[in-house]
Amino acid sequence: MCLGLPMTIVETDGISALCEFRGERRRVSMLLLSNPPVGTKVLVHINIAIRLLDEAEARLIADAIEGLTAVLGGEDCDRFFADLIEREPQLPEHLRLDQASGRPSKSDPRCNPHIEQLGLVRGG
Repeated sequence: MCLGLPMTIVETDGISALCEFRGERRRVSMLLLSNPPVGTKVLVHINIAIRLLDEAEARLIADAIEGLTAVLGGEDCDRFFADLIEREPQLPEHLRLDQASGRPSKSDPRCNPHIEQLGLVRGG
């Protein structure tokens, strides 16, 4: 599994940047972004900055990564996922079943046309 890291630009030449996260620094390609300045938070995936982050989103991603580290160390992780505690998980719209028929929406092009054949819906 690959994760995107919320890194902070420490120095940049417009083509690449030295970015930092949790004390680790790495050289990152900036070719997908429009020359963001030093101090900007960016989401880095496989050493490529793929988009800009605001402070709040960067903090949520950093907290999630800290939470995964806590879980792997056998520690309590609830404090890192405060935005998810007491919240009911929600499926993406294209995976939800129509309440009336119990079948997936045919209007959504992402709906798997074979789902009924596989018996994966109620009444199928």
